[in-house]
Amino acid sequence: MHTITAISTPHGAGGIGIIRLSGDDAIKIASSVFSSSVKVEDQNPREMYLGKFEGENFEEKALCVKFIAPNSYTGEDLVEFHVHGGVFLVTRVLETLLKKGAKMAEAGEFTQRAVLNGKMGLDEAEGVADVIVADSTASLNAAYRQMTGALHKKIVWLQNEIKDVLVNISAAIDYPDEVEDEVYHETPDKIKSVREDIERLIDSHKSGRLIKNGILCAILGKPNAGKSSLLNAILGRERAIVTDIAGTTRDTIEEAILHKGVKLRFLDTAGIRESEDIVEKYGIERALKEADGADVIILLLDGATGENLDELIKRYSDKKVFVCVNKSDLVERKQDNLCYISAKTGDGVENLLDEIIKLSAVEDGEVVTSARHTEALVRAHESVVSAEGTFSQYTIDCVAVDLRKAWSALGAITGDGAESGIIEGVFDKFCVGK
Repeated sequence: MHTITAISTPHGAGGIGIIRLSGDDAIKIASSVFSSSVKVEDQNPREMYLGKFEGENFEEKALCVKFIAPNSYTGEDLVEFHVHGGVFLVTRVLETLLKKGAKMAEAGEFTQRAVLNGKMGLDEAEGVADVIVADSTASLNAAYRQMTGALHKKIVWLQNEIKDVLVNISAAIDYPDEVEDEVYHETPDKIKSVREDIERLIDSHKSGRLIKNGILCAILGKPNAGKSSLLNAILGRERAIVTDIAGTTRDTIEEAILHKGVKLRFLDTAGIRESEDIVEKYGIERALKEADGADVIILLLDGATGENLDELIKRYSDKKVFVCVNKSDLVERKQDNLCYISAKTGDGVENLLDEIIKLSAVEDGEVVTSARHTEALVRAHESVVSAEGTFSQYTIDCVAVDLRKAWSALGAITGDGAESGIIEGVFDKFCVGK
């Protein structure tokens, strides 16, 4: 396979710039531009050597490290040059390697080669991409587990369970007198067990999506209920304008925080009321539309007026709704089913945030954060359910047809048998140099 190269550190000036080479001629090309006390071909793998990188009309003190196939990230011969991180210098190093015969790597091509060479599964490669873009402790931990094969092992185990059933079915067809009764007795329970495990993985995506993307919380309420004050209290700074004038907030304001490792995104919205003001009316429409796409609705009541928001509660009955009473110090009688806070003093805000992040909590087991993985699991689940129905109505060889479909659907997650279009689509999302 041809040798590729790319800059693997972010674009821009920095302390270090890393340029990668991977492919059949990686060591040959590296030898032509780098010199030290030990020739590149004689260097010990995975050891750094200080030497000189010689390009066209420039020289650079650099570090060189090589990895020999198959013990490298890509599974091929791979060389890295670590140079000073100036934009011009790093670009010149890259240009030199291209002139020596390397080709410019496409987005994610290093990791794609790792998948094609059996160094990792497609799902593990997606975990690599998620680690790079993770913006919270929760999303980072989930991405790390996926990158290091936790989900991969579970999917492969499910495939092996299906394969065992298929082997038994094949034996029952070929040797009905010897094993048919045993297979007919054991197969339904095995299929049921696989179905239940797939269902648990599908259900985990509800939390997995929140872990990966953050929990979007829309703050709704009537004018002067304290929505902007609540946002400021959550952020710990004056982000939204707060006045005694009803209808101050006309547009939505979005801000995010990390609370105990989970990303929470908050939308401060216009106060909900009947209005003839064109601008305010548009703001109210936008508030309701934005809230339709939120994961959580915080309905804020003014504890001083005892207002009613039953219409909004009904509108968002399909979402998790926290009904919060602001100005809790003015409330004489408190109800158990309501949340009481003071946006002014911050009382109760921490408890509210604690309750919200519980939505991303995951029980023991793997969590699915990718919509692509969930879609594949749903297809596998449909085939397994069909296999259960087929078992009670048709011959056992018909069950095998459905189970093979389930096995293939699961393979789309790991890359085992995945279509080339799926694989290419995954790596289109990567950056060049990874």
